[in-house]
Amino acid sequence: MKTSLSITFPIKLVSVALAVSASALAQTSTDATGKKAPSVQTAESQAAMTPASALEKLKNGNARFVEKNMRSRDWQAKVPATAAGQYPFAAILACMDSRNPIEIIFDQGIGDVFGIRIAGNIVNEDELGSMEYATKVVGVKLLVVLGHTSCGAGKGAIDDAKLGNLTGLLAKIRPAVSASGPGSST
Repeated sequence: MKTSLSITFPIKLVSVALAVSASALAQTSTDATGKKAPSVQTAESQAAMTPASALEKLKNGNARFVEKNMRSRDWQAKVPATAAGQYPFAAILACMDSRNPIEIIFDQGIGDVFGIRIAGNIVNEDELGSMEYATKVVGVKLLVVLGHTSCGAGKGAIDDAKLGNLTGLLAKIRPAVSASGPGSST
């Protein structure tokens, strides 16, 4: 079953989420020394997640980010904790804009989400292949197409910018610009 949802996040990010398949939070375990291992997504926690719970997890993470109440993470410990496999719960197609780092704005850690980033968050065969891999091979429960305000690629498409290979990328955005009616990037 596929559904489409439109969510406006508190930090002026707009998302369209598509449920792609049928929430346990990531499990924290204790190693042989009695020390707690970092919380990471597991095959079990991923399998237990639904598209709705995956979306809720992203929304809750974004609320923590906005409230400046993000979780503390041991990033160095997460690297070996996820080395044996990855079980992300969502794949996020986003613009490459440096002001919208996916894991940070959704307060997620290593191994939690796949990030697919390209200027203007366009979709071509390469991005589609990445999404196919994420859903069919790895088992993510949610695809998110994340837009943002003040997008340079959108501005370039509106202004009909010409610059080497960027010209072709912007041409893929222009139909949406045309469909939205007259306007300017200023």
